[in-house]
Amino acid sequence: MKVRLIHLAPGEGTINWREVLEALKKVNYEDVFMIEAVFSKHTGSPDAVAEKSREISDRLIKKYLG
Repeated sequence: MKVRLIHLAPGEGTINWREVLEALKKVNYEDVFMIEAVFSKHTGSPDAVAEKSREISDRLIKKYLG
C-alpha cells in the first residue's frame, strides 16, 4: 500500500487542534509554537502558504488559548 503525504495549512487537515492546544495549555507550555509551512504546486506560493498558515494559527490560538 502506498501512502501519500499531503501537507495542509493548520485547520485544513485531520489534526484536532483544539485537543493539541488545550493539552499545551494544561501543562502550562510557554515555549515555541511553530508551524512548518510547506508549499507545492497544490498549495500555492510560499508567501501565500506562510500567510494563510499564520492567519489560521493565530485564529486557533486565540480561540483555544484566549
